[in-house]
Amino acid sequence: QLGTTYEVRVRAVSDVGNGTWSNTSSATTYASDLRLSGGSYSSEGRVEIYMQSEWGTICNDNFGLQEATVVCRQLGYEQVIRFPSANLANSFGQGSGRIWLNEVDCTGTEDSILQCSYAPDNFCGHVEDVGVVCGGNIRLVGGNSRFEGRVEIFLNGGWGTICDDRWEIEDAQVVCNQLGYTDGAVEFRRQAFFGEGTDTILITNVACSGEEMLLANCTYEKVTPASCDHSEDAGVVCPSVTG
Repeated sequence: QLGTTYEVRVRAVSDVGNGTWSNTSSATTYASDLRLSGGSYSSEGRVEIYMQSEWGTICNDNFGLQEATVVCRQLGYEQVIRFPSANLANSFGQGSGRIWLNEVDCTGTEDSILQCSYAPDNFCGHVEDVGVVCGGNIRLVGGNSRFEGRVEIFLNGGWGTICDDRWEIEDAQVVCNQLGYTDGAVEFRRQAFFGEGTDTILITNVACSGEEMLLANCTYEKVTPASCDHSEDAGVVCPSVTG
């Protein structure tokens, strides 16, 4: 019976957490039997699943935040930036082949989409292919609310800060986007406005256009010894409402 036969073999991947930040585009992200296709970056795309020796898509009926959370977790990401909407379906294009799952219903705690309840599809067309944008491995520390703080990223197995050289509103906008604040950034902060961090200063000279969904998709440089200290830790203020 569909839903009891196939096991997803998870191999976690992440733009940040495994220390492999890159600026490549048009990527496809895989976790063995689950992948994202059609996005500009590896963290976004049309959700495709491999069953019965064939890749296929998932219908967006009933697919919401809890289901998207499971997909992103299965692919190694910590959070959902965007979940299904007509705009996402249009952004990532229509798939081909079978539409394997419909009416997916998750609690949000599952490690695999196949641990959720679902039905074989009989009614969907590829115009209803579901898509997601995932993210994670970034946090705000030291602010008076969760909407602001010193920007810290998880890279090469540990948390660290960002040097404020070239830190601008476009960079702050991407941080806020990645954290789920769809209206961008309210302010960018330099000179350790939210206090000095204590972990490694990981990157500097970040240069974003403001359109990226992940800070890892911007250009940046690794910090060299003596080029920056924690008095230059970068910070942001995001809107008080998420998307």
